[in-house]
Amino acid sequence: MRKCKFTDKILPSWKMPNVDDGVLIRVITATWKKNRAGATDYLDVYYEDVNGNRYTRNLYCVTMNGWCVAPPDEDFRSGWYVSDKPGIEDWDECKNFRMSFEWAGHDLTDKELGLILYRYPNFKYIYEKYKVLALKRSEAVFSDRVFWLLQIWLKHPEAEYVVSSGYTNLLFAPGFWRLKAENRKELLRWVMKNDNDKGHFYHYEGVMNLLMMKNYGVSSGFLYDMHCERVYSVKLAKYLVAQGGCDLAGTYRDYLRMCKELNKDLTDDYWRFPNDFWKAHNKVRVQVENKRRLERLAEEEKRKKESAKRLKKQMSELEKCSRPYKGLETVEGGYRLYVPNRVDDVVEQADILHQCLISCDYIDKMIKGSCVLIFIRDDEGKPVATAELQLKKENKKYSFKLNQFYADEHDRENCRPTEELQKLFYAWLNKVNCTFDFSLIRKAA
Repeated sequence: MRKCKFTDKILPSWKMPNVDDGVLIRVITATWKKNRAGATDYLDVYYEDVNGNRYTRNLYCVTMNGWCVAPPDEDFRSGWYVSDKPGIEDWDECKNFRMSFEWAGHDLTDKELGLILYRYPNFKYIYEKYKVLALKRSEAVFSDRVFWLLQIWLKHPEAEYVVSSGYTNLLFAPGFWRLKAENRKELLRWVMKNDNDKGHFYHYEGVMNLLMMKNYGVSSGFLYDMHCERVYSVKLAKYLVAQGGCDLAGTYRDYLRMCKELNKDLTDDYWRFPNDFWKAHNKVRVQVENKRRLERLAEEEKRKKESAKRLKKQMSELEKCSRPYKGLETVEGGYRLYVPNRVDDVVEQADILHQCLISCDYIDKMIKGSCVLIFIRDDEGKPVATAELQLKKENKKYSFKLNQFYADEHDRENCRPTEELQKLFYAWLNKVNCTFDFSLIRKAA
């Protein structure tokens, strides 16, 4: 099997099976490298005539790799099919799928256009209109599109009116031409009437969406969301109309989301299309609220257990890491300044002063040596302020530097300690930096 480069050309048929000589056909030729020296080989693998008949040979679909060709002189394997008799196969009719080979198209040449207009002179009117429309949209006039347009025009001469309307998405939509003639006219009139911005509907990929919008009044956003939810659109539109109108689309999306969260079987119409939508919606809403409430309680309980377990482990570690700082404890001016060695002290300090000592895990910071907490309490043992110190080394000398110093943080705008407390603390800090034996910390580390 070979990956090939595909090119197309439009020409009159000559000794092609199933097609009369002289009928215009579009032929796809596959070209591949025959050897490492760069030699190439080629084979016509597909053709279609102006009546829409399609034939192929030596061409196979290889899933994600697209179309591959079985060279006539090589054994090949394709899925479960293995050929032990290489050669040029017979032309087979393509009945179950359409191969447009749009990537093989090229800018229509004057010679090809001349062939088409020589055989079909009246085609020039619809071709000129299509060419103007394509140029307005900065689109190239490719051979595959022109040949496709010719096929449509020969079967449906009224295609010229569709081109004149400017909606090529309808022109090249097979589903549009499968509609009855009166339904096509009605849909085209509706699109032209409701499209205030020319080209807006141009971007829709199929006729089904336009029919849904026309017949059931749904929006394009609704159709997109329902497509993402894999809900059959016609059945859904009829259901919502019966339940009160397509304005329920947003609420219905919420209902599907809640059903998914509850692991409901949305392949079952009992859940997907309940007889009483609002009753079913409110029922699953209550279930989701209860589920989330239980999840929050379980998560909170889990956090409490993990926190208690962590604090229990930190008790002995905090006591051990605070031993070198016993010399810092002092009582001055009716206040006690000390480094906490018990977890209960830290919890009490955080609760009374509304500080984040527990939530931000300052105990762990102390254990790791990244900071030192200084608690300040009055003569009754009530917390009044907390300071965070960090050990710094400058000019081969160690000292404590103040990082944070706050009193009650219930009001973040007014949480600075009193001036009396600040003077007392800074005087104590200067004294500690001059008298404290920092070698104790280094030995403990």
